Amino acid sequence: MANLNRIASVERELSSRMFLQLKGRSERLPVSQAFQSHFKLM
Repeated sequence: MANLNRIASVERELSSRMFLQLKGRSERLPVSQAFQSHFKLM
């Protein structure tokens, strides 16, 4: 779960894995496949 106001970017890799980059944080958070559809428009 992530606060939408804290998401800096959404990245997709060639392997179809998706990651969230949060503002002020260096690590990338993986997004489960069940929730990737929620971030496709970002």
